[in-house]
Amino acid sequence: NLEGLKKLYAPRLQATFDALAKHMPSCTWSKSEGGFYVGVTLPEGTKMAELLPRASEAGLKLSDGRGFYPNPEEGNRFLRIPFCSLTPEEIDEGVARLAALV
Repeated sequence: NLEGLKKLYAPRLQATFDALAKHMPSCTWSKSEGGFYVGVTLPEGTKMAELLPRASEAGLKLSDGRGFYPNPEEGNRFLRIPFCSLTPEEIDEGVARLAALV
């Protein structure tokens, strides 16, 4: 079962990496070999309190990076991009929308 899941999710993970490289080259992200999310560090000056409402208006549901840090302000530039339930095309579109906001 595990091998089947790896085959299912690997193209989606790669699509996430490709979309980030294409649309958000100024960001950094984890180069994981699996999982369900890619952790992304957004450019300096990003504020989650400003980004989240704009993302919602653009049809994106983002995780608030401040919730992943003991000191919430340290998470102002962090978010996780889920990829498991999306097609590669949806991933590319979502990352493109996010890039336009950032």
